Parts: sequence; structure tokens; C-alpha cells
Amino acid sequence: MAALGTLGDEGTGTSRPQREDTPLKDQCEPRHREAGMGAAGTGPFENDDALDFLDTLEEAGPDERRAHVERAMARVIRSDGYIEAPEMAEAIAAAVVVAACDDPESVARERHVPRWVEEEPLEVDERLEDLATSALHRALRPDDNEWWELWDEARATDDITQRLSRYLETLGD
Repeated sequence: MAALGTLGDEGTGTSRPQREDTPLKDQCEPRHREAGMGAAGTGPFENDDALDFLDTLEEAGPDERRAHVERAMARVIRSDGYIEAPEMAEAIAAAVVVAACDDPESVARERHVPRWVEEEPLEVDERLEDLATSALHRALRPDDNEWWELWDEARATDDITQRLSRYLETLGD
């Protein structure tokens, strides 16, 4: 039987039920799913690629999550070339998962935070913090970064910078 958790609604201080057996990307607000459109918001978990990544982590189980998180962040940190938006979205989601495991209150206002982040958090050590910090810094660099370009076109770079800076602070940067 699937467990039922709650997710906070950003800015409202309320929560709504979340079914753990329903993929996170299918729990998006209806306005993001109209006419076949995917999720698209400035939050770290408010896009289809991040939600797919969170589903992968959920399916992986506690023992395999860290490896998935490390790989997603390392992919963008070690890249010498252009980084596509899906890879950056996954790296950002991974970095925010690290911040959330270190300080669950840091994601209190985010939607789609998996319950396991608080119940079975990753063990956050200095290496994982460094990877997360580097991934977030790379996300905020506009060069060779499709994710940044898309937010620049939408005139939302101030918003994403503010949101990601909050997680850099949580990670001690």
C-alpha cells in the first residue's frame, strides 16, 4: 500500500497530500499540465527533468541514491562544453537534495520534496557539499549553459539566482 505524505505549498504555510506511488512529475499543479505541457517553474524541482530525476532517486532506494546524486552533479561540473538544460536541471535538483538532506528546513517552501529527504536523508559529508556547491555555481554561470539561456529568455535570471543562492548559503558558501 502506498504511503501518504505531505508537501508544503510555497508561501501559504499549508500542505497537501502526496501519494508516494504517484510519480512526482504527475503531482504538478494542474496549470503546469494543461494542454500536454510539462512542469515549468523557477524552483529546483519545478520542471520535468528534475521531477524525473527525483523519481529515479525514489525508485533507486536509499543505498543507491548517493551515487545517482553524485553522477548528476559531476556530469555538469566536469563538462568542458555546452550543458543542455535537462542535465543542468538534474544537477540542480541533486544539489538541492544535498542541501535538503543537510538542512530539511531549507526546502520547507519548495514543492515536490520527496519524503525520504527527511526520513532517510543522504549522509552529507564535505565531498558531497563541495559537489553540490560546484554544481550550483556552474548553474549560475551563463556560458555554455542552455538552462541559464532559457531563464534569460524568460527574464527570470534574478529569480533563479536568488533561489539557488539560498541553497548555496545552506551549503556554507
